[in-house]
Amino acid sequence: MSARSLIWRLLALPFALALLAGPSSAQRPLLRFELHDGERVEGAVEALDVDGFLIDTSTGRRRLPGQLVRLVRAAVPRSERPAVRDLVVLAGSAPGRPSGRLWGRLSGGDDAGLRIELPGGPLLGVPFDVIDRVLPKLHRPQDRLLALADGGFDDRVWRLAPDGRLDALTGVLAEVDGRGLMLESSLGDLRFDYDEILAVVLAATEAPDASALDAAPLRGRLRLTDGSLFPVGVLDGDREQLRLLTAFAGEQRFDWSRLDELLLPDPALANGVLADTQPTAVEESSPAMPEEPVLFPWQRDLSVGGAPAALDGVLRASALGVHADARLSFAIPPAAQAFRVSVGVADEARALAAEASVEFHLEIDGEVVASSGRMRWGDGERVLRIDSLGDARELSLICDDAGDLDAADRALFANPLFLSGG
Repeated sequence: MSARSLIWRLLALPFALALLAGPSSAQRPLLRFELHDGERVEGAVEALDVDGFLIDTSTGRRRLPGQLVRLVRAAVPRSERPAVRDLVVLAGSAPGRPSGRLWGRLSGGDDAGLRIELPGGPLLGVPFDVIDRVLPKLHRPQDRLLALADGGFDDRVWRLAPDGRLDALTGVLAEVDGRGLMLESSLGDLRFDYDEILAVVLAATEAPDASALDAAPLRGRLRLTDGSLFPVGVLDGDREQLRLLTAFAGEQRFDWSRLDELLLPDPALANGVLADTQPTAVEESSPAMPEEPVLFPWQRDLSVGGAPAALDGVLRASALGVHADARLSFAIPPAAQAFRVSVGVADEARALAAEASVEFHLEIDGEVVASSGRMRWGDGERVLRIDSLGDARELSLICDDAGDLDAADRALFANPLFLSGG
């Protein structure tokens, strides 16, 4: 063997060993884990089982309990986010809003349900019984389309008429393919291309049966990088994938690289996810026009402009979108002993001409106990915690304009959670 050949083989040896060893933590998605006591840890998942998460960190391997508060993927650049077209909204029990949304491409369907292809993921068959509505190509803000009425015992197709008014036709959704759909109606069989449809609202939808998720060691809410959001039962995972149960498509696997955020509510609190409960009181006003109705009322799991709830480059698994000035008050569950929330200017505000500037406050029974200080877009997120609720009865989430009026002040209370311990 020549000296040159020996040198090349020695140089290639580390690369060969690296391939045999599999992906390193540097090559795998970096996740940020938040524990119940507020500690944050960064690392890549090595394994997930009944004992919790085994992760690789910069200081070595570490075992984390399965019942975390949340895990978040480091921000995904917008250029790397998948281009999606259609939105299938799952029926749910959350007051005022469906609890699950699937972003992808409608590829067809039959008399049982729809087929939707998630970007970079599986082709899912979703039964009609668990679908609230279909928003092809999402022509208008989500919050407006989510508010469109159904057809009672019939399905309803909403269109925009040539004169600019809304036009609705009722019937039975009979045929779906990659280009459009057919509605059986009193006018006969009507064919619509997706380009001309604002929304299809299905009749008599019910919340997906989530009892199957009880078989999983952990339950939570998953937000994918494509925007999809739905409740899950977490089974286990390895270095590449998370295995979980869904109420609409059974067992599924998702690469860690497709995860934006996994929220794991405290199992000791049935109503610990604040965004899934109804406020006891809402106060909203504009400092510039205090006597006028607010233009952007609060939203659940959306920013006030109708965009998905995103903060610091990450799509959130649960959120309350507000516009300064706003105060949302909630009853505190009897078993709750602590509270945490991430706050910041919503990512959609960066596209506005004015510069957002807000300040967040947490108020317990009329007394402010935590504040964020002034925040602008680009400041990222700040976590506000109350480690002892004691016998408190009411929590108020407050967002004000930081003293400079309220132009572009679109903000998020992300993952507001009650905890049974500090």
